[in-house]
Amino acid sequence: MTRLVRRLPPLPMHCSRSSGNGALSKQQPTQLDMVLNTFNGKIPMLLTEFAESGELLAIYGTVKPTTVGAYNRAWILRIRPSLGSYELAALSPSVIERAWHGWTGARSTKQDAVAVLSRLLRRARREGLIDNNPCLDLELPRAVHADPTSKALNAREVERLLAVAPPLAQLPLALMAYCGLRFSEMAGLRWSDIDDSVLVVRQQITRGQHGERRIAPPKSGRSRAVPVPKQLAVLIEAAKDSTRSELVAPCPSGTGWNSSNFTRDIGWRELRERIRPGLRFHDLRHTAITLWFEAGISANDIQALAGHSSLQVTSLYSTARRDAASRAASALTDFLDS
Repeated sequence: MTRLVRRLPPLPMHCSRSSGNGALSKQQPTQLDMVLNTFNGKIPMLLTEFAESGELLAIYGTVKPTTVGAYNRAWILRIRPSLGSYELAALSPSVIERAWHGWTGARSTKQDAVAVLSRLLRRARREGLIDNNPCLDLELPRAVHADPTSKALNAREVERLLAVAPPLAQLPLALMAYCGLRFSEMAGLRWSDIDDSVLVVRQQITRGQHGERRIAPPKSGRSRAVPVPKQLAVLIEAAKDSTRSELVAPCPSGTGWNSSNFTRDIGWRELRERIRPGLRFHDLRHTAITLWFEAGISANDIQALAGHSSLQVTSLYSTARRDAASRAASALTDFLDS
């Protein structure tokens, strides 16, 4: 690879007034000046060198803790192995696009990598190390939004899942499947968040950059109220007498679950084979939203219950909406014929 070196003029010597006759006197460059001189191209700067000189930490300080974890995984697993040895000036849109196609994982994890890379290169451009941010000119495949209802369980499948699940898993799974809680929100649900037939999602428990547990607001940044059906209320009532934790569905130690421990302790991989192979915890959230549509709840209300950022996200559950409309048409016809 041709080594591209961006060479800019060195920073000027600092000037200050002397205390004597007011004449200007030169000072020796500070250590910061020399670092900035290096950043200005006297030594070719690799992406890894730039990122790990403090720039990544600066970015992490501007985002939510949950985003820090995603960005850090994107850097370690995708960006550094594929692009870290490139000089900043050699990172072109085509180079990044080839790396993108080689990255493993879901599209969302690849987008996390593009997001943190773009932030890094924006900072590099601001320091004068590159002329533009190549991430702004990427031509990537357009996202194809799959119908989330295709991943959802129906009401009978939810009943079967809870029937074959070990007692330890029944309440956590029911909270996700009936109330649309994300796994992290289920883990952070407290008894003080439940009031009769309504629970309020106020926090989530996530894992930080080094695997530590962190308490954070919900993904949307706002709390939301969710109805508690009778099938779930029975499990909640039974759990009140079996735990001293402030959490509704804690792990045996009394703290909030993480997905790895939960998967292992309840035998999730074997359990889901009995219901639907490949079922994910997040599919239980899809299940709840689909059930809400099938129950005839309006899209605007479901947007609020699910904590969706926009009605456009809710509209992805179009199949469930069409089914609800068909049932409504039949009901309206029967009413008008009576």
